[in-house]
Amino acid sequence: MVNAEIQAEIRRMFHVDHMKVYAISRSLQISRDVVRRVLNIQRFDPERLCERPSKLKPFVPLIEEIVSKHPRITATRLCTLLKERGFSGSVNIVRLALREGLRPKPRRAYQVLTSFPGEQAQVDWGSFGKIKIGNAERTLSCFVMVLSWSRGMFARFMLDQTTASFMAAHQEAFIYLGGVPRQIRYDNLKSVVISRDGRAIQFNDNFLEFSGNCGFLPSACNPYSGHEKEDAAYYTPLSF
Repeated sequence: MVNAEIQAEIRRMFHVDHMKVYAISRSLQISRDVVRRVLNIQRFDPERLCERPSKLKPFVPLIEEIVSKHPRITATRLCTLLKERGFSGSVNIVRLALREGLRPKPRRAYQVLTSFPGEQAQVDWGSFGKIKIGNAERTLSCFVMVLSWSRGMFARFMLDQTTASFMAAHQEAFIYLGGVPRQIRYDNLKSVVISRDGRAIQFNDNFLEFSGNCGFLPSACNPYSGHEKEDAAYYTPLSF
């Protein structure tokens, strides 16, 4: 279980910042189940639902039938259809049921695109809590660069995540790995991406100048798309 500090941060992000469970999980680099346990959120389970009296219980088979034919149906429309058949509950019950399990999740497949030697690397920060230096407590971070083809790795612990430290770590990584990859992918780090609107990305001007001088092309992953930076290199979704 996570410590009290992380638990407090989870509750703050959920109740104050109104972040979703998956977003908290990604931000803090912990599993969604841990986040749910801290927030005392239970996964929706139709079997568990049927173990106790519920206004929705008799309509679960009907809901499953409707959403299988119309997976994009809204909770409001579904609630109207159920009320026509005798449902007396609120739309919130229906919305929760859809969100937590009764709506079938869209299927996505991913094609593995292999990269050539020296073509691509992946960069990110890792958080390692606090470290005490003298009477001061500092945040400990780890810069990591991984080559997509060879899986060669460079890691450097740092006491900040400033743009200056970020660039310096890149230079150390290039020296250690013996060259500069043609492209480096990032997970929308503030040192790299100022803002984005869909596929329109505004990169940090200082970092663009740095990348141009070093000779690599920065590339930003889509938000909440961890599959785009996996151990087996870069994945792209296939549509059915």
